[in-house]
Amino acid sequence: MISYPNAKINLGLNVRSRLQDGYHNITSFFLPIPLCDILEFNLNPSCLEKTQITYSGIIFPDISHDLVIQAYNLLDNDFNLPAIKIHLHKCIPSSAGLGGGSSNAVFMLEMLNNFFNLELNKIELLRYAMILGSDCPFFLYNSFSQVSGIGQYVKEIDFEFKDYYIILVKPSFSASTALVFSKLELSKNKIHELHLSNDSNMWKKQLFNDLETVTFSMCPELRIIKKKLYSLGATYASMSGSGSSIYGLFDKEPIVNNLFHEHWVWQGKLGKFFK
Repeated sequence: MISYPNAKINLGLNVRSRLQDGYHNITSFFLPIPLCDILEFNLNPSCLEKTQITYSGIIFPDISHDLVIQAYNLLDNDFNLPAIKIHLHKCIPSSAGLGGGSSNAVFMLEMLNNFFNLELNKIELLRYAMILGSDCPFFLYNSFSQVSGIGQYVKEIDFEFKDYYIILVKPSFSASTALVFSKLELSKNKIHELHLSNDSNMWKKQLFNDLETVTFSMCPELRIIKKKLYSLGATYASMSGSGSSIYGLFDKEPIVNNLFHEHWVWQGKLGKFFK
């Protein structure tokens, strides 16, 4: 069985408060994008005593905490699943604010649910998703949504993105989500709220990512990348999540040339994903 877990970007991210358990109460707009990994598994119990996983593509640093295996283990604990052989081909960079690990985990939950006829409904899958991570519930909906709380509240929004182009740029620097949040100083007097009008030309004034200041201080090159995306004609440019990727949204296809030749770059059209 094979699937194509996709990435997401954040259109704005408002960190509203820090909770006693260390998590953060946030509001953000999550947009799925057509940058995808490839996730496959095969049932082959005759030669496997336990589930195995192999990797290819972009190398990520800590496979011992791979959410794909954690997703399998969650369902295995409750349903005693047979051993399977998994292969994950990574195209989505890790520690980039793109939700690649969360997407992999949720797609694995859904694949296992369908393949083994576990008959888990969305509410039950949401419970597993929340155990795996705060970005995971979104990928059960995987459409443009307002996400709030610690990620458990997902409200789908009807908005047309099919005519937009996107450029993603990630330098070699990788951002630790936990470290970025730990360095964030919350203002008690903050009253700004995220707004998303139908006029994308207003987004630069309406949207903000509270984590940019922290991550930009750790990697000043990110601020330069953002300015370059605006110089190319981006309607809106921002850091996604806690970083370290920066994206630009364009209403016509941009010409990048070698402007970001020293960084990882991906370019696409949202219309190929939103049908």
